[in-house]
Amino acid sequence: MIDPPLNTETSPNESSDVLLRLQVELRTYEILAEISKIVGASSYLQNDLSKVEQLVSQIVEYDDISFLTYNPDKKTVQQLYDKVGFNEAAGFTHSSVGKIEFPVNTSASLIGLDERKTSLFVFTSTSDIEQYSESVEAFNSGFRTFLTIPLISNDHVVGVIQIRSKQPSAYTEADTQLGERIANQIAGALANSLANDQIRLQAAALQSTESAIVITSPSGIIEWVNGAFTRLSGWSPTEAVGQHTSIMKSVDLTNDADNEAIWNALNDGKSWRGVHPSRRKDGSEFPEELTVTPVLGPDGEVAHIVGIKQDVTDRLLAEKTFANSLQVESENRELQRVAAARSTFLSTVSHELRTPLTTVSAFADILFNSHSENLNERQRMQLSLIRKSSTQLSSLIDDLLDISQADTGRLILDKSSFDIEMMIDEISDTSRILLATREQVLESDVKTISCALFADRTRVLQIYSNILTNASKFSPIGSTIRIIVRIKGKNLAVTVTDQGSGISKSDQMMMFSPFFRGGSGTAQPDGRGLGLAVVRSLTDLHDGTITVNSKNDIGTSITVTLPGVISEPVNRKSIQHSSIQGSHCHLLKKNFPS
Repeated sequence: MIDPPLNTETSPNESSDVLLRLQVELRTYEILAEISKIVGASSYLQNDLSKVEQLVSQIVEYDDISFLTYNPDKKTVQQLYDKVGFNEAAGFTHSSVGKIEFPVNTSASLIGLDERKTSLFVFTSTSDIEQYSESVEAFNSGFRTFLTIPLISNDHVVGVIQIRSKQPSAYTEADTQLGERIANQIAGALANSLANDQIRLQAAALQSTESAIVITSPSGIIEWVNGAFTRLSGWSPTEAVGQHTSIMKSVDLTNDADNEAIWNALNDGKSWRGVHPSRRKDGSEFPEELTVTPVLGPDGEVAHIVGIKQDVTDRLLAEKTFANSLQVESENRELQRVAAARSTFLSTVSHELRTPLTTVSAFADILFNSHSENLNERQRMQLSLIRKSSTQLSSLIDDLLDISQADTGRLILDKSSFDIEMMIDEISDTSRILLATREQVLESDVKTISCALFADRTRVLQIYSNILTNASKFSPIGSTIRIIVRIKGKNLAVTVTDQGSGISKSDQMMMFSPFFRGGSGTAQPDGRGLGLAVVRSLTDLHDGTITVNSKNDIGTSITVTLPGVISEPVNRKSIQHSSIQGSHCHLLKKNFPS
C-alpha cells in the first residue's frame, strides 16, 4: 500500500491546535513521569498521595478525588486519601481518611470493580441510585459525574481512583484514557506499599508478642529475633544474629536425643513441638516449650526455620504441685480407709475377746481364792500364770478399745477439776511396784502448785503411767527413771527421762503409732507397742502436746504438756484427803523416793 501524499497546506488555526495538543501531551508526559518518579521512590505510598494528587490536578479537572484500597474478600473499599470534597460535605474530615470503609455494593460507581474495567457514571436524580446509600449521599453533596478507575497489579484489583465532578457529563473518553494512564503509574507502587504495610504489621506483631521468636537458616544460623527472645535468653539481637542456635543448647548430654529428633524432623520438612531444656546467656538453664517449623522455598527445600519459645518453669511447677496434691489426696483417702478399717477391726476384736476373757478371769480368781485342797502347789502356780496372762490380755483389750474409740471419735472425756499434787503422788506410788521388779530407781523433781487441773483424771493418770511403763521397759535393770513436773502458765508439763539406748530419728517419727516397737536392745519381750499410741490419742483429745528428746546411749525424755491448770482451791475431802487451805496456788517441791 502506498501512503497518500501529505497535505502541506495547513491553516494557521489548525497549526495552533496541533501545537496546543502537542504541548498538552508533552505536559501530560512530564506529569506522568513525575508521578512515576514519586511512586518509584516511595516506600510508603500513602504518605506521598497528596503529592500525586497535586500533580494529577494539573492535567485533570475535578472537584474531588479519592484513592482507595480494595478488599476482594470482604468486597469493601477503604480510603487512603481524599481531597476533601464529598467527605467534607458529608461531615468527614482529614482525620477520618484511612478509617472510612464501606461495601462496594453501597455505591453505584464501585459495584463493577471485580470486572477490572474503568466506569463513568452520571447521576441525574436520586431515583436512579436510591438503593445505593453512598451514591445518594454523594448526589446530595452536589456530585454528578464519577470516573472510577481500578488499580490493577499482577492481574488483581488492589485499589481504585475515583475522580468526581459537580458538572454533569464532565469527562470524555480522553479523560478516561488519561485516568487509566495515571492508574498504571501508581498501581504497582500501591500493591508494594500494601504488601509492606502487611509486613510491617506482621513484624510489629512478632515484636510485641510475649513468645520468643527466632528465625534461622537451614543450618541453624540465627537470622532474626524479637524482643521477647532477648528478655527470655539475655542475648540482644546484635549478639544473637549470626550465632548458631547451639548457644542455647543445654550442657546436659542426656538431651542430645531430643536435639537429634528436632533436626531430623526439620530435615524432613516437618514441625517439632515439645518441652525442651534451654540455656540463657548467663548459663542458667530452664525448660522451654519449643515449636520449630521449617519454611520451604520455591524449590521445595527448607529456606528458613522459625522457632517459638516460652519459659514453662512456672507451668511445670504448677502441674507438678497439682499432681502431688492429687497423689496426696489419694493417699489421704487410702489412709482414712485403712484407719477406718483398722478401727473397725480393733473394736470388733476387742469386743469379741472381752466376753470369754471375763469368764476365764472370773473362774481363775474363784479357783485361786477358794483355797481348795484339790489344788496342789504346782497347779496354783499355773493358775497364777493364767490370772497374770488374763490381766495382761485385759490391759491389751483396753488399749485396743481406747485407740479404736479415739480414732472414730467415740472416746469421750469425763473432765473435772482434780488436785495435781495428789495425782502425781498416785502415779509415783503405782510406779514403785513396776520399777522394783527391775531394781530401778525413781527420782522426782516436782515443782508444782497445790491447785487443780481441769481434765479427765483417769485418762491423765493413764497417760503418765504409760510413759513411765515405757521408760522402765526400755531402760536397763538397776537404772534410774526421772520424773519432772512443772507448771507453765495454764499448762501442766510432765517429763519422764530414762537411761535407755536412745531412739533414732526415724523411730521417733513412728514411736506413737499402734504396734510399733523400736529397735532398742533393751525392749522387753512382752511389749505390745500400744502404750505410746494410747498416750498420743489421749493427749490429742486433751489438746495437749508431746515432745521427744533422745540421745544415743544416753537416754530419752518424753514431755507431755496438758492445758487446763486452774487456780481455784481444791477440796481434798471430796477425795478422802485433807482440804487445801487458802484460795491461791502454792509452790511445792517434793522428792519422791522409789
